[in-house]
Amino acid sequence: MQTPPLDPSFLVSLLVVAFILGALICQFIYNLTRTRGIHGSFTNEDEGEQIAAEADISSDGGISSSFKNAKKGKQNFEKAKISCDSSKTANPEQNFFLKILDLLIAYFVGRLKDGACHTDKKE
Repeated sequence: MQTPPLDPSFLVSLLVVAFILGALICQFIYNLTRTRGIHGSFTNEDEGEQIAAEADISSDGGISSSFKNAKKGKQNFEKAKISCDSSKTANPEQNFFLKILDLLIAYFVGRLKDGACHTDKKE
C-alpha cells in the first residue's frame, strides 16, 4: 500500500508557515534577551561639556555606566528629572509578538473566526 504524494502547493505553504513561525520565535527570544534602559550614555571624553538643565531623562530599564566624566569633562544636570522604572513591566513589543503567535496558533487549531479568537464553539 502506497501513500499518495503530497500536493506541492501544500508543501510550499507549509514551508512559508514554518519560516514565519521561526522568524517570530527568533524575534521573541531577541526581545526577551536584549538589554533595556540607558547604558553608556552621557559620557564626556577629554574636556567635553554637557548641559541638560531641566531635562527629563527616563528609562524603562536600568541606568548603568551613564553620567561619566573623563579627565576635565563637565556635566550640568541642574533641575533635571532622572527616573528609572525597573519594575519589569511588560513591554509592548513582547505583547505584540505574543498576540501574533496566539493568532497563528488559533488559526491553525481552527478557533479563529472573523479575525478574533473564539474559545467557545457555539455554532
